[in-house]
Amino acid sequence: MSAAPVLDHRYRRRLSRVERTYVNARTLGANTLIRLVVDGTGSIDPAEFDAAVAAAFALAPGLSVRRRGATWHGGGPLPVVAHLPIDRLHSGAAFFHDPIDITEGPVVRIAVGHSDPAVATDARTRIAAVVDHAVTDGHGFTAWLADVFRELRGEAALGFPSEDADIDVARRAPTFGKRSAPSPAPQTRPSPLRRSGNSEETTACWYRAELPPVTEPVVGHIVAAVAKSLRSDAGTVSIPVDLRRHSPGVRSTANLSSPIAIPITGDTDARAAQGAVLMALMRGRELDPYRSDYRASNGFARTLDSALGTDSPGGHPVTAIISDHGSIDESLFRTASFDPMTISTLPMVVPHASMFVSAVTTSRSTVLTLGCRRDDDPELCLALLNYASVALGGAANAAALPGGDPADRGSIR
Repeated sequence: MSAAPVLDHRYRRRLSRVERTYVNARTLGANTLIRLVVDGTGSIDPAEFDAAVAAAFALAPGLSVRRRGATWHGGGPLPVVAHLPIDRLHSGAAFFHDPIDITEGPVVRIAVGHSDPAVATDARTRIAAVVDHAVTDGHGFTAWLADVFRELRGEAALGFPSEDADIDVARRAPTFGKRSAPSPAPQTRPSPLRRSGNSEETTACWYRAELPPVTEPVVGHIVAAVAKSLRSDAGTVSIPVDLRRHSPGVRSTANLSSPIAIPITGDTDARAAQGAVLMALMRGRELDPYRSDYRASNGFARTLDSALGTDSPGGHPVTAIISDHGSIDESLFRTASFDPMTISTLPMVVPHASMFVSAVTTSRSTVLTLGCRRDDDPELCLALLNYASVALGGAANAAALPGGDPADRGSIR
């Protein structure tokens, strides 16, 4: 591991179209954080972990950036890794909620929660990493954290030297030149997580279900659970698609995620939903924003006010954002002294969507996490998540994630 990492001050990359939407949303208060959590047994040496983090940053200049106008500049400050008792690294901790300054940096936060060393027979460790979605996406951030663990094991980190942005990857797709019909902008509809009215609440909370590892497609069953819970005749779900599928070898930490919009009704079942997703992928609908004017083709909000819900008294244009992180090899996060048991996210809750559901699968489990507003109906939240869990072969074991006092929680606006 490098003792004194040398950061690449030459790194330059234009903000992509998708990244600019996150930057613009931030100016009006949206808190667009990616939160990655690895829980396991055993321990991690703080000094070794800090050195591994620094070495991984040196090989990923896109994660030590500062925003200067419309350009990301490398060579920004690195975060100081926080080491604290594991019970303090709960979902209500400020670590998971405080906004990130993308102008001055650091743009990443990292913490390690350690169990009481006096209880050596039951050592537990939690690694948590947070980054602003304007800087990267979940797939790129997870791949970078795997590099940290390569350094911990004394292996060579793969690094992320590429300055490719989403438009660069999209243009290399074989189907890039095939234009699709414009997607109609969805109507605003009431949240399925409320029995009446709309929320003025700005605080996020999370519910989680853990089930045996799922080998079949996850998204369709989650869409079906959302459809079953609709409070209106129809809705729209947003499915982020990893553009790396068009350039599998690209080593870039840029935000390479682009959404596809899937209309649903109360009768939409898992098979129909999965079929609609596959059809959209076959047609390359995630490339639509790069084939023409982004505002006219993104299938979601057309203006900042609309995206933030400020002109949407009837609810939200997006019923749910559903992100399947796929199957992650947990051995990438294993060391001689630490064994990862679960990998999960705390999905962001944004003003234009009623909820955000994420799925992460390892060889040990599939974890579904629902992000919503603090005053959403707990019974409805649990029912939706349990419906998806049971449909995927699990138990109805969804529960609210434990947190601290509500005053410790952060804001989504």
